[in-house]
Amino acid sequence: MKPMLLLVALCLLAPAAEACTIVVASDGDDTWVGNNEDWSNPFTKAWVVPPSEGEYGRICFGFDAPFSYVQGGMNDQGLFCDANMVPETGWTADPQKSALGDPVDRILAECATVEEAVRFCGTHNIPLGRARFPIADASGDAVILEWGREGLGLVRKEGSYLISTNFVASNYTPGTYPCDRYRIAETLLASFSPITSDHVRAVLSATHSEGDVPTIYSDVYDLRRRVVHIYNFHDFEQGMTISLAEAIAAGRQSFDLPRLFPIVTHTARIFYNRRLKDSVRAMYEHAGGSEARDRCQRLRDRYRAELGFLVGEDELNHVGYALLGEEAFGAAVEIFRLNVEEHPDSWNAHDSLGEAYVRMGDEGRAAESYRRSLELNPYNRSAQKQLERLGE
Repeated sequence: MKPMLLLVALCLLAPAAEACTIVVASDGDDTWVGNNEDWSNPFTKAWVVPPSEGEYGRICFGFDAPFSYVQGGMNDQGLFCDANMVPETGWTADPQKSALGDPVDRILAECATVEEAVRFCGTHNIPLGRARFPIADASGDAVILEWGREGLGLVRKEGSYLISTNFVASNYTPGTYPCDRYRIAETLLASFSPITSDHVRAVLSATHSEGDVPTIYSDVYDLRRRVVHIYNFHDFEQGMTISLAEAIAAGRQSFDLPRLFPIVTHTARIFYNRRLKDSVRAMYEHAGGSEARDRCQRLRDRYRAELGFLVGEDELNHVGYALLGEEAFGAAVEIFRLNVEEHPDSWNAHDSLGEAYVRMGDEGRAAESYRRSLELNPYNRSAQKQLERLGE
């Protein structure tokens, strides 16, 4: 995949109705930026790049691999840049302009102000086919770069705030914007005076997404002080604050965002289990039983290492029953087999595997599982009844 198109492969692939809310707010000397990053990938990363010749130092956020494609971030000059997905705009690269790989990273590396960023974008091919780019600086200046029906458009901040969601604003007149999250953010920001970081966080809380494309992480940037407040999985009670100056002084580094937070919330657990279930089912349908089980093991290890989420006996059991509920019997059997292999002395794991074999129509193996469950727990009435039904 070409680097310029990678942005579309990340958060920007989420449905336009459920993908990222970004607000810029300033009042007096302070400028705040709030960002909800909505996507289906929980493996979020942050990394710090110290300044080098011709490049500003910066903190960047993304997915899967650190020091890879940048979703958004802030540099040591107080410049912020991120992106929102929009419907296909018809933009094509200008052969007269310079090629550009990672647009957000390059803007953060080479620009100190909004006006510098606008000039930079005027000479480089910024991929505007499926995205718009909000940019803000410590002075309170902000702009959204987008491609509308009339070509290149610059939506300038007027007043104390600017809101960017998932539509091309220059294709609409004010008051007709087709986005509930935009209207919610606008109503809230218009009611705050003066605007503070707590108000920006309130906007993010009111516009966060749940379901299949939830808000995976949120940021509140203090551009004047070069500080970012991070919230994991739309939990705005737990926060982590990073000073960019202190992070740069510690040198080039990266970290898994979820590991910064001691509590895995209930909503995050539900989402992680659903992701695990969907991954195992897809792998089973693609490659069969052993591949699905191996995939589950690898994902389990990754959940533990990067998310701080312990995928133990109860979690595997939950995933197995979710697959049974979807009548994905083969995939469910593989999950329950894995649970039995990892917890051979659990009567409940054997009982669940027996139930999956029954649903699959394999009564011989079901009886074996129920017998083992009954050996481990002679009071397991469920196994007794099933063995009676199976003629034992």
